[in-house]
Parts: sequence; C-alpha cells; structure tokens
Amino acid sequence: ITLRNVPKSIIVEAQSSLKSDVGVDEKTLHDVKKKAHLLYEKYIKIGSEFEINIGAGMRKGLIDILDNREELMNGEHGRNLRLSDILMMFENPKKEMKMLLQYSFTRMKSTTRYKKVVLILTGKDSPI
Repeated sequence: ITLRNVPKSIIVEAQSSLKSDVGVDEKTLHDVKKKAHLLYEKYIKIGSEFEINIGAGMRKGLIDILDNREELMNGEHGRNLRLSDILMMFENPKKEMKMLLQYSFTRMKSTTRYKKVVLILTGKDSPI
C-alpha cells in the first residue's frame, strides 16, 4: 500500500506561529499543544464534523486534557504535560479506530459485492 495520495493534515503540517527567540523546547511544546488542541476540536470533541468513534472513557480523558485551550497552553495542568505525553495521547484512539475499521473491513470482504469489485479491479472479470 502506498501513501503517496494520502492528503497531509493542515493541522499537523502547519508551521510554528511563535517568534524564533523562544527556546526550541518551549516553542516545540507550544506548537505540539496547539496542534493537539486542533486535532481534538476536529476529531475528538463531541459533535465535531469528523468525530471519531472511540470509547466514552477514552474520549473523557482527552476532553479533560484538551478541551480548554487556555488551560492546556498556560494553565497548571498544561504546564505539567511533557512533550511525550502529548505525542502519545492520540495513540490509543488510533488503535481503537484501526480495530473498528478492521472489523468492518473483514465483514465487507465476505460480501458478494466486494468479491465482484476485486475481480473487476484485477482484470479477471469484465464488467460488460
């Protein structure tokens, strides 16, 4: 499988908005927190346009950390977050989504329609 045609996330690929006189570690942490909040707004927040299907407990944990942008960026709780904490907080939701997609894909592969599409795409069956 190639990833050449997979679009890059504007959130993840965005450049830093901080001035360059801020220390690299502080600047990196600020940017990662900002991106984590934007990813939360887009995928985790209840009612968001691209809300992902994850367990309520997992979602609540992310809401507690990421919902309040000001607290995340400047509050006491946000100051206690390490870069590694933020980078890893999306791993479990990604695993859960992958598992759910695998279940769906397995069910889809057992359908007659899927088998017909595979035959057409591999050239072993003509759609005409």
